[in-house]
Amino acid sequence: MTIAGCSASIMGLFARGLPAALLAQSDVELRLLSGAQAVTEARPILGILPYQTVPDAVARSRPPSSRDGRGGVPLPLRIAYLVALWGEAPAALEQALIDACLHLVEDQPFLTGAALAEGHVWHTDASIRLSLDPLAPDALTGLWRALGQPMRLALPLSALVA
Repeated sequence: MTIAGCSASIMGLFARGLPAALLAQSDVELRLLSGAQAVTEARPILGILPYQTVPDAVARSRPPSSRDGRGGVPLPLRIAYLVALWGEAPAALEQALIDACLHLVEDQPFLTGAALAEGHVWHTDASIRLSLDPLAPDALTGLWRALGQPMRLALPLSALVA
């Protein structure tokens, strides 16, 4: 449940932290996406798309500090996300939303305690560290191509769940 919990925690951060007036400006919906979902609606959707998950080698090499809620040692994961505005929206709105997301991640890079999504199993000192994770142009182009979407302004985000 670490992946789902991390995604829900990021959704919560954006839901709490993005200016309501900005979201209401064009009736923007905040939505967790999967790679299999194609957004075909005209309505603007600020989509959070997890596209890669790998165990974090550096965090795994440290001694475990606690056990997870199932009695095991938590597996530190690095989850890559792409945050983008899908659907139809003016370029100014797209840029304002991505800018607001960027500042939110920079201002609140650690999610702990009450900022972690409820209803998921977390170990006692669980945390999510968010950072910007720029992609090489070829990698970004390939990701959009794999999604069958035209390239657009996006925020590549990395989450270390430990």
